[in-house]
Amino acid sequence: MKNIRKTKVLLPVMLAAVALSACENTPDNIRSNKHSAEVDSGEAYVSPENIYDSFDAAFEKEYAKFKLPEKSAVSICKPDGVYDFELAYINAENDMDWLSSKVEELQSALDIKIDGKIETVEDQAQLQDEHNKLKITRFAQPYCCWEASENGVNTADADADNMELFYLDRPTSENADSGLLSAADKAKTLADTFSNVLGEELDNVVSDGYIITTDSGVGYEIEIQKAYKGIGIQNVFSSNADDTLFVKGNALMTYSMQTYTDLDANFGPEYYIGCNAFKVAKAEKIDKMLSFKGACDLLEENLADKIDIQFDDVKLMYEPRGESTEVGESADNICCTPKWYFIIDDKQPTGLHAINYVTVDCVTGEIYVLIP
Repeated sequence: MKNIRKTKVLLPVMLAAVALSACENTPDNIRSNKHSAEVDSGEAYVSPENIYDSFDAAFEKEYAKFKLPEKSAVSICKPDGVYDFELAYINAENDMDWLSSKVEELQSALDIKIDGKIETVEDQAQLQDEHNKLKITRFAQPYCCWEASENGVNTADADADNMELFYLDRPTSENADSGLLSAADKAKTLADTFSNVLGEELDNVVSDGYIITTDSGVGYEIEIQKAYKGIGIQNVFSSNADDTLFVKGNALMTYSMQTYTDLDANFGPEYYIGCNAFKVAKAEKIDKMLSFKGACDLLEENLADKIDIQFDDVKLMYEPRGESTEVGESADNICCTPKWYFIIDDKQPTGLHAINYVTVDCVTGEIYVLIP
C-alpha cells in the first residue's frame, strides 16, 4: 500500500519527464497531435439537451477506424447545461488566518479530536498530535490523516498484495463489491464535508474505486472527481502524455483535480488527500455543440487510415487548462473546455488507473489524439 501511494504522489513529476519522449514512440498514423476539423452544421450541432438523441444511431453504425464500447457500458449523462467556464482558486491570496480558521472548522465538522495548537508554516496551517493530522495549504487543499503515519494506513500497514480496480462512474459499477460501494458512499460524504467547509463551488462525484488486499486485511481507496452542473472535470492522466500538455500557461491541470481517500474494512477513513478548492470565476452557457454521434462521425472522417482503435468508454468531460504555480506566485484561472473523450483504459503495473484517449472539442470540433 505504501509503495502504491508513493507512486501516485510522484505521478505529476514523472509525467513531466514522460512528456519529453512520448511523441517519439508514437506511430505516425496516430501521433499525438491536434487536428483541426471541418464540421457540417446540420445534425452534428445540437442543443445540449439533445446531445444523446442520436446515441442509438451511433452504435448501429459501423465505423471503420474505431470500435465503440458496448452500448450498455456507456453512461448517458444529461447535464444541467454545458459551459465554457473558468475556475479561480479559493484562498489564492494565501490568507493564513483563513487557513487557520478552516482547520478549526474542519476539526469540528469531521468530529475528530486533535490535541494541540494550530501551527502556520509558509503556505499551510496544520493541527496534529501523535494520532491524527489535519492541514490545509494555500489554494485550500486539504489533507487529513486519522491515527496513522504520513505514509501508512490502519489496515494496510504492509505492502499491498493485490489492488483491484473498479470503474464506479460507469454502468458496470452495479456489479461492484457491496463493500466497495459502501466505501464510495462514505468517501463522497467526506468530500462533501471538506467542500462545504472550504466554500467549494464544484460538486464531488465518485470515479474509480480500489479493493486493496494486504497481510493486514482488506481496505478501500476511492477516487473523487470534481464536476460542474453534472459534467466531470478530467482527473485521470495518460502515462503517454506529450509535451503539448505541459506548455507554459496552458498546462493540463488534471493533477489539481485529483482527490482520493483510503478507508479500512469497516469504512473508517484512514486518510484523505484533497485537491485544490475552486470557485467559478465565470461561465458562458453553450447553445449548440457536437452531439455524441456528431463527434463519432467527425473521428471517422479525420483519423488516419488503416487504424483500428477499440475504445473502452466515451464520455463528456471538461478539460482543465491553466498555469502551474509555486509558493509566492500569483494564480491564474483554470479554463475548462467541454470535450468528448474517447477513452482507452490503461491499468498501470501499480494497479492504478490511467487513460489514453482522443478528444473532440464540443464547439470547434478540434481533435486531439493521445494514444501510444
